Amino acid sequence: MLYLAYRQRVRSARSTGPEWPNDGNDATLRVLAADSPETLMELRPSPVAQTSSSQDKIDLFRSLFRGREDVYPRRFESRKTGKSGYAPACENEWVPGICEKPRIKCAECPHRRFLPVTDEVIRWHLSGRDRDGQPFVAGVYPLLPDETCFFLAVDFDKAGWHEDAEAFLDTCRRLTLPAALEQSRSGRRGARVALLR
Repeated sequence: MLYLAYRQRVRSARSTGPEWPNDGNDATLRVLAADSPETLMELRPSPVAQTSSSQDKIDLFRSLFRGREDVYPRRFESRKTGKSGYAPACENEWVPGICEKPRIKCAECPHRRFLPVTDEVIRWHLSGRDRDGQPFVAGVYPLLPDETCFFLAVDFDKAGWHEDAEAFLDTCRRLTLPAALEQSRSGRRGARVALLR
């Protein structure tokens, strides 16, 4: 998800100051935008530096990756199969006497109570741990109920992903569209480009 790379960006801001890092690290979010400083300022409405408060970092993160506020996906990994994915965060998940997983699928559960995006959820995501110290990665549902969105993400993988991503970024530059590139969670097998407003 886009949050993975942005978590790296916020961590980098702690040590490099308000400028976007360019340290050659493939996991670092790189902003590739038009040559004008105004475009970059649209991407970061307030400078975030090492001395910035946690709240300032959370506010910046939420301003860039805005999506649905009423629900968010949480990353899971199956202990049995090792497969991972994202599912809507539910207040009743695994609650004895209420949640009947795996017998009843979440989509069919009458007890679903989606959890909203909060500053605490973003804080957990940026730290990588929830309140209980468990690994935590949140995603975002970018498409709003009125079928609009604040950002787009384009995935590039399989053969030729590197060249395809570069061509897409070149087009974004020519059209002066602010775009951010991140390496996929899978490592060197893909990338994602986010168009931010």
